[in-house]
Amino acid sequence: IKIQMKLVKVMEKKTSKIAILFYYSLVCFIALIGNGLVIGYGLYNRKKLSSFRYLILGLAISDIVFAITQTIMSVHQIWTCYWLFSKYTCKFLRAINHASVNISVGFIVIIALDRYICIVYSFSLAWNQTKLLLVALMNVLTGLLLVVPQAIFLHVSKFNTCSEEWSNSNPTVYSYSLLIIYYIIPILLLSFLYYIMIVWLKKAFLKSKVLNNEQLKSRVKKNRRTLTMLILILASFAILVLPSRVVWIVSDHYGLNKIKNKNIIRFLITFSEVPDGFHASVNPIIYTIHGFKFKSQIQKPAKPG
Repeated sequence: IKIQMKLVKVMEKKTSKIAILFYYSLVCFIALIGNGLVIGYGLYNRKKLSSFRYLILGLAISDIVFAITQTIMSVHQIWTCYWLFSKYTCKFLRAINHASVNISVGFIVIIALDRYICIVYSFSLAWNQTKLLLVALMNVLTGLLLVVPQAIFLHVSKFNTCSEEWSNSNPTVYSYSLLIIYYIIPILLLSFLYYIMIVWLKKAFLKSKVLNNEQLKSRVKKNRRTLTMLILILASFAILVLPSRVVWIVSDHYGLNKIKNKNIIRFLITFSEVPDGFHASVNPIIYTIHGFKFKSQIQKPAKPG
């Protein structure tokens, strides 16, 4: 009976590992194909892109970088808790992975600000191409610079895990700073901006009905669809990234390396990384559901001439 029970447990673990492996493969496939098509369309039509679509292109690039690095780091951890790569790979992959998340958040904020200016203050105040490029570069540089402290303290520990070892330094200050800068502030700021845009669009729609202005009504409806799409992107990010932020803070306070039970470590890693990995693939799905023009025009690069 004991042998049978052990066999059942082994089969259950194997089944769960296969299920998680299938999930990661599916998420990676959606992220690569979805964001890849958005990037392909954007590069093919780069001369015709509006500022909004340039920013969506930047978001897609950061999402695809996250998906690739997350898959490389996570798949082998399904079968073992140990880090199988070198110390330098540990530093590089995790730093680029976390930087891509920072950059994605930055692009989500910039997109919201761009739409806010265009909707509330009209297109006359919209960013020109030079300002747009400058803001995008600042976002990328900031995202990269803020992972430098983490990259410095990332090591392969004596337990063969890729983790941060801060020695005498206090990692909680750094972790809480990133949590505030790249999670709490963006959510609060964007919630406020989206509320203003919703109120403004409601007033504009009522005005268009009173004036019987079909052109204004059409523009308001288009802006409303775009705003709904942006709200979904923000909501999905906030929900899917939250578990990883919680585990990150818990790890800084108590330390995952101090946990001797491998199953608990594996559970915490899975709890944080499974939803976190999906946020890179959900955006193309949102674009498609909301009828964004990338969907209808995405096949153009494949057509001859």
